[in-house]
Amino acid sequence: MSRADYDVAILGAGLAGLSLAARLAAPCHAGLRILLVEPRTTYRRDRTWSYWSVQPHPFEDAVAHRWERWAVADGRREFVCGAAGLHYATIQSDAFYRVALERVRAASHIELRLGTMADAVEDGDGVRVRLQSGVVRAALAFDTRPPRTIGRHGLSQAFLGQEITTEEPVFDPGVATIMDFRCGQGGRHGGAAHFTYVLPTSPRHALVEDTWFAPACRPLPDHRAAIRAYMAERHGVHRYTVGFEERGALPMDPVFQPRAGARLLPLGTAGGATRPSTGYAFNAIQARCDSIVADLAAGRQPRPARPRPGVVRYMDRVLLQLLETKPDLAAGLFTGLFEGCAPGALVRFLNDRASLADLFAVTAAMPLLPVAGAAARLAMGEMEWLHPETAG
Repeated sequence: MSRADYDVAILGAGLAGLSLAARLAAPCHAGLRILLVEPRTTYRRDRTWSYWSVQPHPFEDAVAHRWERWAVADGRREFVCGAAGLHYATIQSDAFYRVALERVRAASHIELRLGTMADAVEDGDGVRVRLQSGVVRAALAFDTRPPRTIGRHGLSQAFLGQEITTEEPVFDPGVATIMDFRCGQGGRHGGAAHFTYVLPTSPRHALVEDTWFAPACRPLPDHRAAIRAYMAERHGVHRYTVGFEERGALPMDPVFQPRAGARLLPLGTAGGATRPSTGYAFNAIQARCDSIVADLAAGRQPRPARPRPGVVRYMDRVLLQLLETKPDLAAGLFTGLFEGCAPGALVRFLNDRASLADLFAVTAAMPLLPVAGAAARLAMGEMEWLHPETAG
């Protein structure tokens, strides 16, 4: 390490970069020389992260709300569930940034450079980090910059969320609505599954998010109009005020990338943290950062991130195949999954902690014929992709 300017360089100070840096800010890591670089110069609230409480993390002070029950609904039924010891939680990004940056700035062994673009390449026994001010060397580097989409089918999760305040109490702050399909399906976006996501924090205040599982090439839906229609039809509310608003489009494709080298490691979405079938990433990022910190504390070279087990990746791909080819089945499929599978087993599956029994339980809760058809179409697509000369 004597040849390096830094022991650890972290490219990007978003969720993944700050999650790692805040852990390394602890006094027990004061012997490390750490560089943290980020293009932005200021932080503001720009997104919301939600997750199930399957593991502890260092950012409990940033949690905005917790729910012990969660719900899904289609045109025929609404199902509310929960599990002992589990809750669904949400963190607003400005609170996370505040907590993480306070720890980073208090650590004299971490150099934070905002407004700095960076690139990195592994070079011998270290990493060359190119900054606008010149090149520095690090013994080890983590790259959190988003990867180029490695897509096959182009399905994306397009959403817009609004923090809404109503004049009358209409929300149940004890229940997080994960998926409500009782909203307009199809329309000019025929061939896309559509649901509403509601995180109430009081009877008059909630984050209401309009979400579509749709091919990325389709025109963007009018999310705001959909939210107005949902509030009117489901809650009888025609007037409300909007505070914070967020939007995005998450690619629902496998984006796991193996490590770039022995000393330059991807982290966050680039390291496969985002679950393709759900868009959830918070828990996976925290687990990966815990693993990295444990390795560094033990004096070991951090182990590369591992892809999800093959059976889980296959189940995700079958689900994506269903969403792409049979979007009209999405409402019944997801509602049936939450209703037919024990909450603990389903939550563990969604958070990469499933046992073999959990995998069987999830499989048993899915509709047999549609799943078998999706698996067959997936197998045929794989054959045509690997052997294009046999297609047609």
